Amino acid sequence: MLSLPVSQGGWGVRGLLLNRRMELANEQREIAGKPYLVLDGYLAGGRIGYEYDSREYHDRTDRGYRDRVRVTAAQCLDIKLLSLTADIVMDEERCTSFCDEFARLAGKRQRVLGTRTIQRRRRLRQRLGLPLGKHYLLSDGEVPLEAYEALGYGA
Repeated sequence: MLSLPVSQGGWGVRGLLLNRRMELANEQREIAGKPYLVLDGYLAGGRIGYEYDSREYHDRTDRGYRDRVRVTAAQCLDIKLLSLTADIVMDEERCTSFCDEFARLAGKRQRVLGTRTIQRRRRLRQRLGLPLGKHYLLSDGEVPLEAYEALGYGA
C-alpha cells in the first residue's frame, strides 16, 4: 500500500525496499549480537524503515528483548524504525495513520485528499482482503463526509 501509486489507492512512496539486509559495523554488531540487520521495509533516501511485528512471532516473551536490540541497532545506523502490527493493518483508521506518517517521514507532501483518492484506498483495502472501518462507501461509490474525518482528512 505504501509503494503503490496514488492512482491505485497507495501512498506513492518510491524506493521502498522489502526485507533489506543491512551490514553492521563492528561496534553495531556488538549491540545487535549479529553481523547484520534485516528490515521488513526500508527507504534508503529517507533513512526510515518499518518492522512488521506479527502476533505469531513477536508475542513470544523472548522477542521483546530482541526487538529492542533491533531498534537500537537501527538507531545506530541512523534509521528511524516504525513498528507495524497486525492490529494496525486490520484497522483502517490506524493503518491510514501509519501510512500517512511513513509517507510524511519519507518526504511526501501531505495534502487534503479528495473523494476519489479515499475511494481508491478503500477499494485497495477491499482487494487486499482487509476490512473497512465503520465508514463505508455509499452505494453510488461516494464516501460519506464522516469518513473523511474518521480517516484523518478534513472534509
